[in-house]
Order: sequence, then structure tokens, then C-alpha cells
Amino acid sequence: MATLILGAFAVLSMLALILFLAQRIKEGHQVHVRRIQALDNLPYVVGGAVETGKRIHVSLGTGALTDSTTATTLAGLAALDHVGKQACSAGAPPLVTAADPLVMAAAQDSLRQACAHSDLLHEFDSAQVEMVAPQPTIYALGASTHMRPEETAVNVMIGSFGPEALLLAHPAAQSGITQIAGTDDPQAMAMLFAVSDAPLIGEEVYAVPAYLSRKPALLASLQAQDAVRFGVVALILVAALLRTLGVSLF
Repeated sequence: MATLILGAFAVLSMLALILFLAQRIKEGHQVHVRRIQALDNLPYVVGGAVETGKRIHVSLGTGALTDSTTATTLAGLAALDHVGKQACSAGAPPLVTAADPLVMAAAQDSLRQACAHSDLLHEFDSAQVEMVAPQPTIYALGASTHMRPEETAVNVMIGSFGPEALLLAHPAAQSGITQIAGTDDPQAMAMLFAVSDAPLIGEEVYAVPAYLSRKPALLASLQAQDAVRFGVVALILVAALLRTLGVSLF
């Protein structure tokens, strides 16, 4: 019972902190967000692809919207929102591949809104979003068939990936296709770092929605996470110091 109460208190405290910070941001308080080079490069590589007349491929990974991969999948969808608006406004909607039916539906809605944002809803084609396969290896192999240099100029891989990520990223790298990639799996991250032009490092993938949208609630969430992180580190240091001095906390 005590654990349940403590957990509820922690959740409510975090929610209250996010609401407080979001209100401050709405009132004009400036938020410093560390620069993420991969995301800063996104508009330039998309613009370059549009100028060449080649395709932009967005891979949302093998995650879903209803399990532990939700956060990284939402990061991929946030990147798609950003890429989609820029590409659709130029009349070149990106090709999107997904491994989950719900993610596919969310991606289709994202592209539809991107086309509507530029008053080009008539150019929306749901076939631009492909449901490849739910199995990670088959998905990566299927998506890799789009990595032809004469057709694709940019490959954006942000989402949940495992070791199969290399099956998609390596053909793109060999073909000279510009890649921006990020995931939360350490093994896949190491592989993508080696073959990507602009990789997202570590927890940068979780900052994608806030960094690209600049919505107050998302920025406040980033600030709250940093505050909690610093608080936990401070508690650990204090506990270690007290233990060194022979003071028992329990």
C-alpha cells in the first residue's frame, strides 16, 4: 500500500511540475534546449532531396503505439509530421514504411494533415504509407528495397529498431543516401551511428517531439525530466556522502 501511495504521489508531483512549467512557457518564459545537430539538419536534407526530385523515405521502425516502444514510435511520428509538412508543401510527399497497423494509420493521418496544411489535400495518397511486415527482419529487408540511389535521396530512420536496423541502413549507406537515424536500443544505436550522416545520440530520440514542435507541454515535459534527473543525482550524491561519513539513512 505504501508503495502504491508513493507511486501515485510521484506521478501527481511530476504532472503538477509539467503543468507549472508549461504555464510559464506560455507566459513567455524562454526555454533553453540543447542543440541537436541531426534535427537541425533535417530541413536542409529534406530541401535538398526535393530539389533533386528524388524521394524521401521515412522509416518508423518496428515499434507500436500500445507497448514499451510507444515513446520511440511517437518520436518517429513527430519527425514525420515535420518532414511531411516541408515535403508536401513542395509537392513531394515522403514514402513512409511501418511495421504496425496502428502506426500505419497514424502515419497516413500525419501525411493527410501535412497535405491539408499546404492546401494540397487533393495530392494526398494513402499508398505513400506502406505496412511492410510486423517481423523486424522482414520489415527491414522489405523497406530496404526502397534504398535505390536513383529513386531515394534521404532516409530518415527514427523509431524502435533492433539489430535488424543494419539491414535497412547499410544498403542506404552503400548507395550514398543521406541518413538521419535514431533509436533507443543500444545495439542498434551503435550500428546506426556507424552508417548515419546525422545520428541521434542516446536519449536525444525522446526529445524529438518537443524539439521539432516547440509545443509548451512537450517542452515542459523535457524540463521536468531534467529537473527529476538532477534531483535523483543530488540525492544519490548526498546519500553517498552521508554513508561515507558513517551516517545511516535507515
